Amino acid sequence: MNTFFIDFETTGLNPYHDEIIEFAIKKNNSEFKIESLVKPIRTIMIPQKITEITGITSDMIFNNANVITNINAVEMMFGFLREHYDGNGNIYLVAHNGIPFDFVFLKELVNNYLLHTNSQLKDVEIFDIYPKIKFIDSLDVARKMVPHLYSYSQKNLCKVFNIVQNNAHRAIGDVEDLSKVYYTIVNYGINKFKLEKDLLQNTEKVYDYIYNIKI
Repeated sequence: MNTFFIDFETTGLNPYHDEIIEFAIKKNNSEFKIESLVKPIRTIMIPQKITEITGITSDMIFNNANVITNINAVEMMFGFLREHYDGNGNIYLVAHNGIPFDFVFLKELVNNYLLHTNSQLKDVEIFDIYPKIKFIDSLDVARKMVPHLYSYSQKNLCKVFNIVQNNAHRAIGDVEDLSKVYYTIVNYGINKFKLEKDLLQNTEKVYDYIYNIKI
């Protein structure tokens, strides 16, 4: 399946005001992944609170010639998705708390790219896969597959299922953890609710089940 886990580290929690400073994407059941720090456009200093959480400093972002721009980040992300898309069916992007956060940031990045390049979505080659993308919030998956938890944070899910977090709050560490969390909670739901076993490897069926899509 064309399933990818994605995570952003950002300057804050408002997708319409704050900016990404790091991204990572990993394809399911593979070693294919991509990550990079990203230089924001409007932000001139990484907030201290963000540095405390992520370890990403202003010096790492603004005094590093290898840090890419937002435009480069969009091209790298969609280039990676296109390269590792097998050409069949939809592309499923999975993020934790993705619907109100990561997916909004992604859409804003695309909008800013189009504005910057004075382009339309249909005219940019890297976006030819965009209509195939479907978003899955693993928070929704967890709430449906693992009911009655007091917290559905990724940190707590890792704790509940004994998943060791090696690099939390860095984008690549979070997508590595998320890939483990996702398959663990889907497998838990399969056993608890006696669901079809192939949900574990069929993201389309998970999407339909979580979002009540009727075939």
